[in-house]
Amino acid sequence: MPTSEYYLMVLCVLLYIKDSLGLQTLGVNDASIFDDIMREDGYTPRNKRPSVMDLINVDFPQDCCPTVTRAIAPLGGISKEGSLLQLFRDPHTIQKFYETSCAPNIENQPCGFIDRTQWASKCRQKYTFTYAIVKDFNLTEPYRIDYMRIKSGCSCSVFGNSREVAADQLVSEMIQIIGENPNFN
Repeated sequence: MPTSEYYLMVLCVLLYIKDSLGLQTLGVNDASIFDDIMREDGYTPRNKRPSVMDLINVDFPQDCCPTVTRAIAPLGGISKEGSLLQLFRDPHTIQKFYETSCAPNIENQPCGFIDRTQWASKCRQKYTFTYAIVKDFNLTEPYRIDYMRIKSGCSCSVFGNSREVAADQLVSEMIQIIGENPNFN
């Protein structure tokens, strides 16, 4: 057994005995004892490459596109047809909904856990429709029960090979530049 491993084993046994007997050392903590023992042996810690578990956050489960859920009480919304709606509200009635949106700075960013060298991906906001008591905005018609769009999650969209997507973007940008420049022949 190498000397440093032997010292470490002896140190662990001594610390266990000290803790089990309730002994106190005066002004010395366990870390300084370990440092002193390792320095006496000429021990220098080696710099090793981080393991996979060191590189990833171990707080599982994790989403590839994190979300935030909150309760909202909007004054208006958007219908299935895309028109603006006004929600019914009086002093005794306030309509509230749970909304799940992409976490801050996540929307349109690459998804987590997707190999960026092989795939192009984006976190996209998803929507659903829920019933609400509404009327068309700025009209004097009566209120009705209709669908209103709310945020319902954040999902990962995978587009394909990242090289192909980058090439397609470059070609479309070049076509746009050529189209905008009338002097280009």
